[in-house]
Amino acid sequence: MLLNGTAEELSKYSKLKYESTKFIKKVKECWEYSDMQIRCVYLISDLAKRGNGAFSVAYSSFQKMFKQRFKKTISLSSVRRFFGLMKKLGMLSVNVAKRKNETQSANIYIVEQQYEEQQDDHPIEHPDDHLNIVSKETKNVEQNTVKKDIVNYQEKDINRYLNPSDFRSELEKACNDLYVTYSIGRWNKRQWLKLVSVFVQETVLRGMNRKIPKNNVAPYAYASLKNIAFKHDLKNGKVRQNFRKLYYDWLNE
Repeated sequence: MLLNGTAEELSKYSKLKYESTKFIKKVKECWEYSDMQIRCVYLISDLAKRGNGAFSVAYSSFQKMFKQRFKKTISLSSVRRFFGLMKKLGMLSVNVAKRKNETQSANIYIVEQQYEEQQDDHPIEHPDDHLNIVSKETKNVEQNTVKKDIVNYQEKDINRYLNPSDFRSELEKACNDLYVTYSIGRWNKRQWLKLVSVFVQETVLRGMNRKIPKNNVAPYAYASLKNIAFKHDLKNGKVRQNFRKLYYDWLNE
């Protein structure tokens, strides 16, 4: 790609009607960012405004802009990793730009996604909307009985166990809420996500959704990850061997 980097030229490659607030909202849905990374998000959201979702910047220039705006320094390696993350998440596409003499210039970045609001012409169907279609004659005693039964089930806590899909979602969320607690000094973000993925998959395959009620999912995640962290520390010599019996065997219990 050969561009002069002006907003007018860059906007020709825009893939959407860019809005910085929608871009930030979408980005936050996709990843749990560090303080440094979220500052980078705000900076690129502004850089993309003039080109309607497309911008051109060199890593060194971005580094200088970051320091000027936030009064903090960021390394070039951190800048590279950040833009690599944005590309991996599908938020930005990276296009290598070259000068006319074929030497490397600033890369061209194009915003690929942003948050889309619900369209009014395609409203989400709710149970009440569906019931309104039914004539008054069909709203008989049988329907009222079903509604009462649903309320009674909720009151009696009969449905306190989750189906596998909902259980997986709850367990993943509970695990990722503990990211800061257990990951620091043990696993990076990529390793953490892989660890959580394997743990959740094994837990679901063992049918633990039929044994762990909804309100115990978070405590179960806490106890399990505490045990995994302990075994990690034990393996790496961070704790003494004679404490081996203190951890909870989540794989077999």
